[in-house]
Amino acid sequence: MCCRPRSSSIASAAVPLALDGRIDAETCSKHRDHSRVRRFCDDGEQRLGRVARKPGGQWFFDYESGNDADDEAGFRFGEELFVPGEYVSVRNAEDEVHVYRMVTVEPL
Repeated sequence: MCCRPRSSSIASAAVPLALDGRIDAETCSKHRDHSRVRRFCDDGEQRLGRVARKPGGQWFFDYESGNDADDEAGFRFGEELFVPGEYVSVRNAEDEVHVYRMVTVEPL
């Protein structure tokens, strides 16, 4: 999937989705190393990480394993539909919320 926030950053993620467009938590947990995120920042920097789930069920982007300070939390990712035109919110490490619009969703 490819998302665009209101700024010029772009993010893409490879995450298993169920037929209804929601994250398939069971498949994601079985294939943790294959659930990935890449964020392209305004300054040209790229951040690579994985899409993970905390014990309480919250989804997040983990850019550096073992370092919670750089995590970005997905707002209600377990309930969101990842389909073109929908919006998702991500809270970054600086506690700023960015809203992303789904542009494409494609099978891998």
